[in-house]
Amino acid sequence: MQPGRAETEALEALAAMGPLGPGASLGEAVFVRLREALRTGRLRPGDRLREEEVAAALSVSRTPVREALGRMQARDLLRRGGGRGHVVRRLQAAEREQVYAMRAVLEGAAAGLAARHARPADLALLEGVHARFAALPAEASAEAAELNRAFHDALRRAAGNPWLDASLEALADAISLLGPTTFTAPGRHAEAVGEHGAILEAVRDGRAEAAEATGRRHIEAAHAARRRLPGGEGPG
Repeated sequence: MQPGRAETEALEALAAMGPLGPGASLGEAVFVRLREALRTGRLRPGDRLREEEVAAALSVSRTPVREALGRMQARDLLRRGGGRGHVVRRLQAAEREQVYAMRAVLEGAAAGLAARHARPADLALLEGVHARFAALPAEASAEAAELNRAFHDALRRAAGNPWLDASLEALADAISLLGPTTFTAPGRHAEAVGEHGAILEAVRDGRAEAAEATGRRHIEAAHAARRRLPGGEGPG
């Protein structure tokens, strides 16, 4: 567990997310909620999850929680704790390097394909998200992380390649294990505003090679920002 983060904080964060969304089963709904909590930073590496406490936080029985925790463990997102329960696992240094190397390739490809295939509606969405991102104050790290995800999701849709989309979706689970957002690093938000703007300009102009190269550099800059954080952890 991260220093200074009480064990109850993870449970409070889960409960604060509100009612479970629809799913094929209650177990599926709990799994989706836990994965969403990881991807949005509400659950963090080192957090401990006990079956009965998660069930109470989500107002469900222990059976769907057991199913969901088992699926999370099967995806290597959780490890069995020393006593009862599971712990959100941390990526090792080599794993973080591998995640960022693959992320640079895939996000660069998404930007390049978006430059070739983006429709007017895709560009309008990208421009709208970018404007909201740029308008944020520097200290709004959680909101910056959310809009950063929205910008990259919009690039994926604009790329129009389901194989690439599936690869990025699979990588998102690993990215969720990187820890708190790198937008807490001094100056990172301002850097990312410029990087997003450069990607958007290349996509809008249909310059696929430039868009791909700019997309890669954006991820490399996020990786560099990670290294500026205490412990070198935090997703861009």
